[in-house]
Formats: sequence, structure tokens, C-alpha cells
Amino acid sequence: MIIFQSAKKQTVSLKSKNILFLFLIMLILPICCSTNAIANTNAELLEKKPIYKIKLLDITPFYENRDTNSLKINSLAPQEVAILQENDGYYLIETWLGEYWIKPEKFENERGVTKLLLERDYTIHNYQSLNSSTSFIVSPQIVTLIDETDIWWKIETWLGEKYLYKNEGKKIAYLTFDDGPSIYTADLLKLLNEYNAKASFFMLQSNMYYQPNLVKQVVNEGHFAGFHGVSHDKDKLYNGSPYNPVLEMEKSRQTFKKITNQDHYLVRMPYGSSPFMTADFRNALVEYNYKMWDWTIDSYDWKYDDDSYGNILLNLKYQLSNVEKSGKNVVILLHERSQTLKALPSIISFLHEKGYQLKAYNPDDHIVVNFWNDKRL
Repeated sequence: MIIFQSAKKQTVSLKSKNILFLFLIMLILPICCSTNAIANTNAELLEKKPIYKIKLLDITPFYENRDTNSLKINSLAPQEVAILQENDGYYLIETWLGEYWIKPEKFENERGVTKLLLERDYTIHNYQSLNSSTSFIVSPQIVTLIDETDIWWKIETWLGEKYLYKNEGKKIAYLTFDDGPSIYTADLLKLLNEYNAKASFFMLQSNMYYQPNLVKQVVNEGHFAGFHGVSHDKDKLYNGSPYNPVLEMEKSRQTFKKITNQDHYLVRMPYGSSPFMTADFRNALVEYNYKMWDWTIDSYDWKYDDDSYGNILLNLKYQLSNVEKSGKNVVILLHERSQTLKALPSIISFLHEKGYQLKAYNPDDHIVVNFWNDKRL
């Protein structure tokens, strides 16, 4: 009996210990689970915590994946955004639609320094001129942007502050129209606007004087208005004093200034500069700071009537192939004529299909296009 009683007491004691152990487990387990949950929550919070912030400087699209070829969700206006993750120029951000990826071309970092994403190689230039190129290349990367114009970036490099030409590697063609403004100018401008194309118009002084509103319209719509002289007469221009062209272009320039309050020095000589603009004539233009543009493609549009305007595009296609092989700039001679107006949609469409952007001449980015290859002009 004594042994039995002792065993019974021992059994009761063990049961009590087991109950106590189970009680302690039940007490501790929720705390552990709660601690794990808090730890997981904290990990999630840490994972979502922004790395830093940047300020977007342009309208910036955001995408479903880290790929600009993936589904575009929407766009962000210029604003400050918090970066959750970054990878190879892409940034994960929180938007009102969820987490998505952006790849901004231009932004300010947290120190207020403007950064620029370069996605291709660019030639380094010493200053804002295509003639100032160096033998050095900037490879794709994010660089510090100091300043910019419509066509140049000024950046910091290992060589100091240098320039990159924004249009490098792009195919650019220049449509140029002579002898205006005219009854066709407004319709030409309308077509150019419809096709998102810019052009350069070389205008006669008398036409500018009597149609100032058209001159203003050309300029206000982002095109360029150059000078084509006064007389359009070979004998008056190229016989006698080598300053005859200068006198006509000065009269044109002053008329243009009064109409637009703008000034520049680009001219196109009637009938082209060759063979008329010999050394003395060119020296006179240089003396008065003028630049001179001819062309690399002659459409011969003046030869055709409204029924045969299709030949204008055929001429352009034939010559473009040779110009591309030569590496010359694509500068196309056209005139303000009815047949040219009819041919223009097919001309623009063809050039767009070939990958060309149609730009207006920019005096801040002068390129040499004259039959004499005179670098001064």
C-alpha cells in the first residue's frame, strides 16, 4: 500500500508538471507568433522604405515591368518621387495605381544636381559646334548635366565641362522653299504642321515687305525664314561689285528685323552660288558675317506642272541615294509652287518612312552646305 500510494503521488506530480508545461507553451506560443508577425511586418516595412528621392524634370511614363517595351501604364508630371528600388537606369516607385517602373531621361538627385541618362554613345565636343568634335566618346551612362540648349547638352566629363550634340546619329533632312512668301505659303505651313515637319523658307525682300503676316507665321510656327535677296536677277547680283549680293541681303535682313524683331545672317543666292559666287563675292559675304546655304538635292520642281508633280518625288528619291552614300547633309531645294504643294505630302511621307526627322535650319547649329565647300560660310 505504501508503495502504491507513493506511486500514485508521483503520478499526480507528473501530471501536474505536464499541465504546467502545456500551460507555459500555450502562454509563450502566441507571444512567439506575435513576435514573428511583428518581425515579418517590420521586414516588409523595411523592404518598402524608400531608398531616396529624385525630382522628375519631364513628363515620365511608367511601365508594368523593368522594360520600356513592356505595357505603359500611365505618365507622371514633373514631381518628386520616392525610389523603392533601382536597377540599370530603371527605378521602382509607388504610384496611385501601384508599384511601377520608370526610366527618366532627366532628373534632380537629392542634392539638387541634374542628372541625364545617355542611352547611346555620344561624341564629345569642345564647344557648341559640330566642327569642335574630339576623338573621345561618352558611353551609355548617367551623367551630370550642367546646361542645355535645343540641340546641345553641356555635361561634366573626365576632360572637364564638354558638349554633346543631341541629334548625333539621327537622320535629319532639311526641306527648303525659295521665292516666298507667296499665295502658297499658308497651305505649305498647314501641311507641314499636319505631318509634324519643320522647314526653312528663303524669302525675297519685296515679298516679305508686302506679306509680313506670312513671315511672322513662318517664324511663330517654328520654321526658319532666310534671305533670298531683292532682285533675283543674275546681272544685278553677279556683275559689277562683289558687294552687290551683300547690299541685297542687307536690305532683306533689315526688312526681316522690322517684321519679326529677330535677326540672323543666313542667305541663299538666287540660282545657287556656283558658278557666280567666286572668291571676291564670298569674301564680301564673310566680311559682313553672312552664312550661305545651297542644297544637296535639287527637286527640279519648277520644271513640272500640276499634272506631272509626281516627278518631283522621283527626282528626290534618285538623288537621296547618292547623297546618303556620300555622307552629305540632306538639304532639299523646293519652291513655293502649286505642283510642289501637291507633291509635299508624298515627299514628307517618303522621308519619314526612310527614318528622317524634318528639321528647320538652326543658326545656333550652323552646318556648311555650299557648292564651294567654303567653311567660312
